[in-house]
Amino acid sequence: MKQKSKIVPCLLLLPVFVMSAACVSIKSEVWVEENGDGRVEMQYRMPVKLIEWLKQSDYGGQVILVNGIEIPEGLSEPYMRGEISDEQDLRLSAYKVTQDGNDIFVSFTIEFMQADDLSRISFIPPISIDPGDGTMEFSQSVCMQADLDTSNSEAVRVYKDYKNTFIVHAPRPITAHNMGRLEEDGRTLVFEYELLSCPECEKAMQDGGDGQLTASW
Repeated sequence: MKQKSKIVPCLLLLPVFVMSAACVSIKSEVWVEENGDGRVEMQYRMPVKLIEWLKQSDYGGQVILVNGIEIPEGLSEPYMRGEISDEQDLRLSAYKVTQDGNDIFVSFTIEFMQADDLSRISFIPPISIDPGDGTMEFSQSVCMQADLDTSNSEAVRVYKDYKNTFIVHAPRPITAHNMGRLEEDGRTLVFEYELLSCPECEKAMQDGGDGQLTASW
């Protein structure tokens, strides 16, 4: 039991665990149109062990059953729809829960007309899009607070191939960015790191940064 608790202390923060948890992996892909509208495709990956611990914990955060798969209630479709119900410019257009062996995946798509509304949604790493004076400024919180004990062999075994991936598709060539790599088209920015180690994030936080991926075009 002691070893298990070292793996998933971040579940204390469910369901609003997106920006402070390192016990799930995130794939975030954002498409931004010229007028600032767009969509976000998200995928959360978590080990079955995480769900088992949550069910046994005394810290709150309920588990529900979706298509025979147990997931945190904070990543359920009713929870998401309830949270965006007052946001006129957001729409949950796709939602799916799957399981592959010991891994559970929650995937969904949110379309937006006002990107500011995204910052009020707990289950998406906050996104900001500012049109400025003809130059679009994009930012997203991408550096999670590491909460995994890398000296714990069980944590390393469970999370050894978990990664966080953030992809931004701009409507025109990206002229500046602070992290990640530009693809050949010049309009796609990719920032990816392993949950167990992210030197780029560690350096950014040590230098007083806020863990934001920024880009402009």
